[in-house]
Amino acid sequence: MLIAIPNLQSDPVDFSKNYAVRLLSAQRFEASNRWSELNVTNEEKEEDADYSRMKNAWQLTEKYVLKETGCFNIEYAYFSDPEHTVFGKRHGEGYVTSAEDEDLRGPEFNTFSLNNNVTKITAMFSVKKDVNDASDKSLMLTTVVILLLGGITMAFTQDVNNMVLRPIETMIELVKEISENPLAKEFKSASNIHKKNDGMETTLILQTITKIAGLMRVGFGEAGAEIIGKNLAKSDSAGMSLLGDGVKIKSIFGFCDIRNFTDTTECLQEEVMLFVNRIANILHGIVVQCHGAANKNIGDAFLLTWKLHDDRMVKGGTQEYVADEALLSLLKTTAEMARHEDFICNFSSTALSILYERMPGYKCKMGCGLHMGWAVEGAIGSDKKIDASYISPHVNWSEFLESSTKEYGVPVLMSEPFWKLLSPVLKKLTRQVDHIKKSASDEVTGLYTYDVNPDFDFKSMQMISTSGTVRHRPAQAERSRRTPTLTKKEIGTGVPGRATQRSNAGGRRKTNQAGSLMSKTGSTKTVEEEPAHHHAAHNHKAATGSHNSLGDAPVIVLPKYTTDIWKTDEDLIAMRTHMSDEIFELFENGMKEFIKGQWGDAKAYFNNVLKITNDQDGPSKNILRHIEEDYGGEPPPGWQGYRDMS
Repeated sequence: MLIAIPNLQSDPVDFSKNYAVRLLSAQRFEASNRWSELNVTNEEKEEDADYSRMKNAWQLTEKYVLKETGCFNIEYAYFSDPEHTVFGKRHGEGYVTSAEDEDLRGPEFNTFSLNNNVTKITAMFSVKKDVNDASDKSLMLTTVVILLLGGITMAFTQDVNNMVLRPIETMIELVKEISENPLAKEFKSASNIHKKNDGMETTLILQTITKIAGLMRVGFGEAGAEIIGKNLAKSDSAGMSLLGDGVKIKSIFGFCDIRNFTDTTECLQEEVMLFVNRIANILHGIVVQCHGAANKNIGDAFLLTWKLHDDRMVKGGTQEYVADEALLSLLKTTAEMARHEDFICNFSSTALSILYERMPGYKCKMGCGLHMGWAVEGAIGSDKKIDASYISPHVNWSEFLESSTKEYGVPVLMSEPFWKLLSPVLKKLTRQVDHIKKSASDEVTGLYTYDVNPDFDFKSMQMISTSGTVRHRPAQAERSRRTPTLTKKEIGTGVPGRATQRSNAGGRRKTNQAGSLMSKTGSTKTVEEEPAHHHAAHNHKAATGSHNSLGDAPVIVLPKYTTDIWKTDEDLIAMRTHMSDEIFELFENGMKEFIKGQWGDAKAYFNNVLKITNDQDGPSKNILRHIEEDYGGEPPPGWQGYRDMS
């Protein structure tokens, strides 16, 4: 533009000044020649009519030029008339606009000279006004060009910022956020990136980074957070340092195993993945709400962790009830698995037919073990494949407890180190089922359980519809002293239960619209309406809906934990309806006598428990079996109050 514009502009040529000088020169020359031609005295020449006419014409033209053309000085030379006989300088005689014209700068005046080899005339014209006008226009042109170029540059750089620079900065910020907290589900720098669909390559890269972060989160888990963070934070090299020393941590370990998984796998074949993932969907969702983390999924088994921080476990700290929440997560999973069995066992008719034919009356159940101890957290493997996990004998302890649940006939077993972390309210709801020494290197520890009625039908719990009609509620046994009836004052402190949402043949329902569940304790929680049909062994009826998706998975929401939940939550109360004060007292006395070595009295207590429970109490049967089979009915010499399993 700067090069082309001047070449495309044409400056107008002003011939008026040149013409005025020529006219003055011609008229002055005529008067001078007339003066020379007259051969009379000077006085007579002055009175000559032709000379007077020529002189007047010249003087009139000179006055006009001095007044109208900006001429401020005229010089005459070598004319013969008496006005300027040799050399003369003629001023404006009052027609010059101002005296400052004498001090004009070079560009502000023009000079025109006419020389015919005899005479010479020179005129000076002021062009200050034209120069000022040209300067103003030049400034305006420069300003317009600057604004135009600046606007174009800003528009271009704005696109560069929006399309390149800002997305790159967002990528860098996103990587920093991932390195600081690899387990975060949402990142501030990419909070709305999944909503964008502008087709930009940088947007696709950002979306890919967030997806990779999500895959790392679910792939590595909490144990791999530090590994991911360290490698992303390193900027000195492009390589990854996946191997190295571990970190010793203190944690609660939970180990869960699906019952009859081998037979289930043979029946379901390729659909077994749906089976496991549906259970994991319920288990992991509840565990995370209870501030735990899923670490390993090993076929039919799940390893869960609750990292412990001593400074946060004091009274009022964020981990004050971490053990309570760990146990609560497993108990609520047991209840929700029973309640949503239609979702878990939603398979093809062929798979269901084989499953119920092989295991009539099949119900999905799990065994769980809980233990507290130390472990080394780190990466296991090589640069070909690594797993972020925990190595410790205490991890094996949780697996041992889970495998022992079958022997004790209970769904949950807890070690004494874990039991000691429970709140006093919850300790009263548990019972000690054994006192053992697992191996020569282990300390003597008690084993505890929270009783769960294996036959309770959670799907048939009382439901009150929006019209107030009570649909069904099974009879409940007498409340034990560990699930006392609440006073009116305690009723007012009840906490809300879970809110669930699922899909059935009638479509998706939200349970807070379907009705509420009211217990004898006065606590209220929202529940869902269950479909009337169940999977029966005799007809092998397939569940409705698609059996190849988790799209209809139940959404289970737990309230914030308080110790009141053990008195107000319907599921937790319903689990213990088969227990009574008498059963607890008899078993507790029998365990005391067993530890003291008074096995005759202990057997009497345990037999009474079996008599009351119709021979259904697993811990009593297990202790009696060990007394008879392992020790012949009598305590061994040197009995120290525990069973030595080494």
